[in-house]
Amino acid sequence: MGKFAEICKRGTCIGKFAGICQNGSPLELEIFVAKDKTLQERIDNVCTAKGMGFISAVGIVAETDGFALFKSRNQLVSYAGYDVKEHESGTSVKGKPRISKKGNSNIRRIT
Repeated sequence: MGKFAEICKRGTCIGKFAGICQNGSPLELEIFVAKDKTLQERIDNVCTAKGMGFISAVGIVAETDGFALFKSRNQLVSYAGYDVKEHESGTSVKGKPRISKKGNSNIRRIT
């Protein structure tokens, strides 16, 4: 089973990633993405982040449905479960701050 097989969004081109990734190659994925200019721009923007490759960017764009529901970075960080939580009780803070992991685990697995 491919990396993005579980990503099937109805009514969008992103849902087709599942079939391509399940049976195809990264080259087929690049050809598919190149056909949609908007999708290509979003993936190129994500690829500008340090250490982000094409396959990872495709996975993030697919998992977030092209960032359609996010109005800020903080919303995306929270959705992915990378927001920081601290154990507090009154004035004391116990332990180091850690990520919450309450968000989408597929995004954390990709990155």
